[in-house]
Amino acid sequence: MGGMKNRQYPIMLGMNPPTKQGIGIKSKYGAGYDLYILDNDLSHQYAVLHFVSKQGIDSMIKLLEDLKKLWDKEEKE
Repeated sequence: MGGMKNRQYPIMLGMNPPTKQGIGIKSKYGAGYDLYILDNDLSHQYAVLHFVSKQGIDSMIKLLEDLKKLWDKEEKE
């Protein structure tokens, strides 16, 4: 797989049809797990999130839940 490219645009998730996928694996760099965001054909790597603990994953989940709540609130206005 190629290395991360310096892209000046955001990683777009949730498009239809999907163009990206996430793959979680045990990290080869020590403790924890890595989440890779890749093209569907695995040809480009867009991001890697490294979690050294389950608490880090919980923090990311909370961040995403808070973002969804903000989006839901704005849709109601």
